[in-house]
Amino acid sequence: MNQCYDLALAKLAHTAQQLAMNVPAPSKVPFQNSFVFRYQEKTIQQAIVQKLVRAVSTLHATRLLMDKGFFQEQVRSNECLTS
Repeated sequence: MNQCYDLALAKLAHTAQQLAMNVPAPSKVPFQNSFVFRYQEKTIQQAIVQKLVRAVSTLHATRLLMDKGFFQEQVRSNECLTS
């Protein structure tokens, strides 16, 4: 099971990287005493990349939470995938 999960995550991360290379890159935008990266064009393709990156990150976090026995927190983190 872990090998399948790891393989799926690797493929999703690779796909996200490939898609990100095909959209205009985000720009540095001042924020408080630092900066954040924001997409200026706000295209649907950029939104899809952002959603996929968030899904990959959430799945990585889910793995860590499950491995440590935080099952209720794992369920809560997965709710962001459906919203």
